[in-house]
Amino acid sequence: MVNLNTRSVPAWYRRQIIREQQGKCANPKCLKTEINWKESETNHIIPWKSGGRTIRWNLEVLCITCHKNKTRSLLQKPRKKIKDEISYEKPRKSYRI
Repeated sequence: MVNLNTRSVPAWYRRQIIREQQGKCANPKCLKTEINWKESETNHIIPWKSGGRTIRWNLEVLCITCHKNKTRSLLQKPRKKIKDEISYEKPRKSYRI
């Protein structure tokens, strides 16, 4: 049983997740063809500090490089700033403010 109140994941549970992921890093952009439990780290999909729990649906295994990059936010998509746009139409032209 995994303790839901801790952030750490036991090695046996990480190995199980790796088997479910067919021995691959969860990052689809990763170039590594295969990872083992010694060269991988467990990642909380919803971060622990944001209330993500240590349960299976919230865990994935990444290679060490991808995990470091994700924690540095290099793999996360940048948030787009939404500009308030007001548009109106006049005959034959569209204007945006």
